[in-house]
Amino acid sequence: MPEELWREVRNIVQEAAMRTQGNKSKKATWLSQEAPRMAQERREAKVKRERERFAQLNAEFQRIARRDRRVLLEEQCREVEDNSRIEVTSSSVGATSIAASINALDAVLWISSSWNKLQPEATRKCFRRAGFVRDQEDDVELCPDGLTREAEIEGVDFEDFVAIDDEVATSTEPDPQAVYQSILAEAGMSVEASSAGDDAEEESDDETEMVQKLKEEDVGRMLAQLRCFAAEKCPEMLSRVASAEAALTAYVCSKNKQQTRTDTFSGSILAPENPYA
Repeated sequence: MPEELWREVRNIVQEAAMRTQGNKSKKATWLSQEAPRMAQERREAKVKRERERFAQLNAEFQRIARRDRRVLLEEQCREVEDNSRIEVTSSSVGATSIAASINALDAVLWISSSWNKLQPEATRKCFRRAGFVRDQEDDVELCPDGLTREAEIEGVDFEDFVAIDDEVATSTEPDPQAVYQSILAEAGMSVEASSAGDDAEEESDDETEMVQKLKEEDVGRMLAQLRCFAAEKCPEMLSRVASAEAALTAYVCSKNKQQTRTDTFSGSILAPENPYA
């Protein structure tokens, strides 16, 4: 087939395809004219391997794309509202299709944009319709000069009139003894019982201190006296006294052994080394 005939056939096929299918482009119809220019610059930066410039251009392109998409969604929602207001159901754009095309980021940006566009007057109208109305007049009349007139009648300055009752005692000083008695009364105790308890605690402390001051020799003499008493008047105590004496003997022996080991160890450390040994 000659080249000219081939070109003519190709042109005829392309014209027929354009008439039936239309011109297909990857560019979104809702993008503004600024987006293709930014995409071209981003493509050039990618070819030149300029990473920082590519990152900046890519972020700017994404921002422009989100802005244009938000504008498109606003127009579609406005169209849906207008159609609902005039009761038109045959519309190319529906609420279901709009909701399906919105992601979480679009929703956040959309809410932020709508909030920034909100006017203060609209907020006041909403509060007014909800019943939050501030009264222009106060219910109670205030007399700012009433205290001043009272001070003039008394013949003192206003500051002295205000501080006239600062030194007045509003409560009495607490009595420690009264507080102590009230606590005992709540606990169901009397002062005498508390004093007796304190005396008993002091006596027990004295006895404990006396026991702590006893030595092994004192305990041995007491056990010897107990043994004599048991032999004369209570033979049943002899076995227990013997057990106590055996326990005391074992305690004294173990204590002496421990002291001997300690003295030996200390002597070996402190003794001077004999160089001629």
